[in-house]
Amino acid sequence: MDASFNERAAASALLKVFGFTPKTANALCDALGCAEAIYSLGEGELAGLVGAKIRSKIRRQDFDEAKDELKRLYAKGISFVARSEAAYPALLRDCEDAPAGLYVRSATAPDELFASDRRSLAVVGTRDADLYGLECCERVVRTVAGCSPPCVIVSGLALGIDVRAHRSALDSGIPTIAVLPTGIDSVYPYRHRDIAERIATTPGCALITDYPPCTAPLAVNFIRRNRIIAGLSASTVLVESRRSGGGILTARLASGYGRGVFCVPGRIGDARSEGCNLLIREQLAETISDFDSLCTQLGMETSPGSGKGRRSLAEAIREKYGRENCSLPETIAGLVAASRGITPEELCRETGERYETVLSAVLTLQNDGFLEMDLLQRCCINVNFV
Repeated sequence: MDASFNERAAASALLKVFGFTPKTANALCDALGCAEAIYSLGEGELAGLVGAKIRSKIRRQDFDEAKDELKRLYAKGISFVARSEAAYPALLRDCEDAPAGLYVRSATAPDELFASDRRSLAVVGTRDADLYGLECCERVVRTVAGCSPPCVIVSGLALGIDVRAHRSALDSGIPTIAVLPTGIDSVYPYRHRDIAERIATTPGCALITDYPPCTAPLAVNFIRRNRIIAGLSASTVLVESRRSGGGILTARLASGYGRGVFCVPGRIGDARSEGCNLLIREQLAETISDFDSLCTQLGMETSPGSGKGRRSLAEAIREKYGRENCSLPETIAGLVAASRGITPEELCRETGERYETVLSAVLTLQNDGFLEMDLLQRCCINVNFV
């Protein structure tokens, strides 16, 4: 194998012993010039650099085992990039606690995947997002898809906002990167394995992690994972968040790295919005007050013609049902647009129609992609028409 393979194997070995103390691994690599040099030193040479506790963790056996492991991963189409390599993401390398390397599963080579001209935006938030949060998440992603150049959307594949950000990116035709809290050989939560596969096989997209294969999704792993989401990204958008949790932690890490942080404000007293409102109050984040100016806030330009030529909701309904049959669907859609979260019972009172008639119209609008309705029967407009 070539020298770059040995460097990757050495970095992989370092992840296993210094994964939770990356500054130690980075200091050693910087002092010696590369990761491989650490495993080429004798006991006496290491003694002049580090104490006995750290020295006891640096074993040639780990380096040899890492080489065998990388060969097995390569055979499965999984690559690895070391912090010392040019292909390593530059923004992440700037962070003092950057991992010694990254495992990457992608249809795109790391040097192209992490190219310096690819701007990344982290979109994160709560796992128990409501309709408002999910709608805002989609609008953020769809808006930046119209920026020039479009962003790579980075998130953590978690329930709620994270997975919605990934899906919205794929549906909008822009790349997305999912940072895993497990080894590259597994997906958490397991229910997201289908979208994880879609990400891994879509050009420009990737699954990445700094955890060695077979690492389980322990609670402490999520905190370590969040720094990579923040470190990879030029800016972070927090959509919905409680006062504690992964989303607000990622936003605080991004602020600590000197990156831009933006929050979607929420209702006072809404637990899901307390984190966003807190960061805005602490002046650690800018407020996203409207989506039309989001590209400008992020320091990007709007692509010529973006957002133009899109049908209005009313036009789409008339086209779908015909002018003679669109009266009630159009009325219901207008009421939902004016009152997010309105229920079929409330729509009955507003329209004067029977419940069965209104519910049938709502379900038809939902099936045809105009509305969304949650388990509590709260309705909102599909984001494509907002």
